[in-house]
Amino acid sequence: MSQTWKRRGIRDDYPDSGIVDFYSFVIRLKSLRLLNLRSIRMMIKSTIKSRTINPLIIALFFMGLFICPHPVKADEEKKDGLDNKYGLAMVLGNSYAPTNNISFCMLSGSVLYDYEKVWHNNAPEPLRFKVEYNIGIAREQRTRLMTSLNMFALYYLNFLGNDDIIPYMEGGIGIIYTDFQIKGQGLKVNFNPQIGIGAEFKTKSRDIYYMSFRLHHISNGGVNKDNRGINSVLFMLGRFF
Repeated sequence: MSQTWKRRGIRDDYPDSGIVDFYSFVIRLKSLRLLNLRSIRMMIKSTIKSRTINPLIIALFFMGLFICPHPVKADEEKKDGLDNKYGLAMVLGNSYAPTNNISFCMLSGSVLYDYEKVWHNNAPEPLRFKVEYNIGIAREQRTRLMTSLNMFALYYLNFLGNDDIIPYMEGGIGIIYTDFQIKGQGLKVNFNPQIGIGAEFKTKSRDIYYMSFRLHHISNGGVNKDNRGINSVLFMLGRFF
């Protein structure tokens, strides 16, 4: 190990080199002034006070989730060769802040991957990585186009499920385009953090369906000085093929 690491107190025999890699990543961000802990603390306080979702907070959380290796129990068997799952769903949503008169309906296509195949990090067996594309219409005075591309971390809550139904939680971020702008919203292309809970369930014919409820946020994260966000709730119902 280099003298630099020794001066920073990192042990040569540290059991997980991934932690060292992430430490280096954090140090690099700080040296580039891309990571300011004081600013992050202020951002979290502002989020709690305003009761809105700041997309950068969720982005930082899931960036860490994707980059950091995860501890895996020694007796936990990781299934090899997990097949990708392809889903098609209908999405219905409605805003609740700053107004409740924006509704949307979208068709959603997704691919669910084994986390380790994509990120090449150790991960618990229930963790998956999902890529999702949505396209549809939003109703805000007039009917407008709405489309988004998102990535999610999805974690199956196997201890709460059985052979027929498995609940899960999910969260992620993406980019969304809306062909409308509310007052105070500077851009039509924005960040789109989401978080939610859901479940997969099997029918008697063993077809697999899924449904989820999510909190859905649209804002530009401060890229534009006019950054009025839109918060919504959505319901998704779909099937894996």
